[in-house]
Amino acid sequence: MGRVEGANGTDFRSDVRIFNPEKATQKITLRFITSSRTYEKTVSIAAGATVAYDDVVTALFPGAGTGVTGALVVSAPKRVEATARTYNY
Repeated sequence: MGRVEGANGTDFRSDVRIFNPEKATQKITLRFITSSRTYEKTVSIAAGATVAYDDVVTALFPGAGTGVTGALVVSAPKRVEATARTYNY
């Protein structure tokens, strides 16, 4: 995951989608782990809902700034489905 400048004027960012297939709202904890720090955010996702976080670093972890990469850990009390993509925009 990240929000970083690449070579020749390219810019990379990461988007995340999380689906809650359960029959109740879930509190999901997201941890963005960089080489120097861990950022944490808790969000609620309604039953059967999908949430989208475009440019997830800026959307959920603004304190991380730009020029940062790391791992994103998604934790939930029950099953969730998460997808992510990092791309040049």
